[in-house]
Amino acid sequence: MEQVIGATDLRQNLTDVLHAVREQRATYIVETFGRSQAAIVNLDEYRQFQGYRQEREAFFDWLDEAATRNAEHNRDLSEDEILAIIEQARKEVGYAPDQAKRNAQGYLTEQVAMALRPGEPVLVWGKRPVWHMPVWLHLRGFGQVAAVGSLDVDATTGEVSALSPDQIRGMQDRADVLARRLTPQATAAG
Repeated sequence: MEQVIGATDLRQNLTDVLHAVREQRATYIVETFGRSQAAIVNLDEYRQFQGYRQEREAFFDWLDEAATRNAEHNRDLSEDEILAIIEQARKEVGYAPDQAKRNAQGYLTEQVAMALRPGEPVLVWGKRPVWHMPVWLHLRGFGQVAAVGSLDVDATTGEVSALSPDQIRGMQDRADVLARRLTPQATAAG
């Protein structure tokens, strides 16, 4: 649980605050004149957050690059050619987004954590089309809390792209950090 501490109290109790953050994973919101200014969090949680942020930025960079390449590739197509591509795409995609989402949910429940759920699928074209979806942490009483990763399902076969052990552990760790912060006696999400 997070605690609010004034800047003056922080100066006077810095050693105790740092000990609580390190040993008890306490979080402090530092205020001056009643306004929140900064947060003091456990170093492991900060590093996990940084890793998640880097993964997220890398995904959006990849998505921007794919959109740019796609726009360049399709720039000179006629309307009939575009419609033909759309029709071909519909034939190639054997799995609808709701089917892909169900497959992703089964995978997450069996392989990662029951508290994780797939978000809305987005069709991403590449060598093989995939349904790409964020993975959300859901907590009783809070609902959808935050995205903790992402997952792909092959749009032609419905097969879930297996996550590496590191990706699974990263999702579980991020979910655990959030669950600990939001619930007084949270159990691990993994």
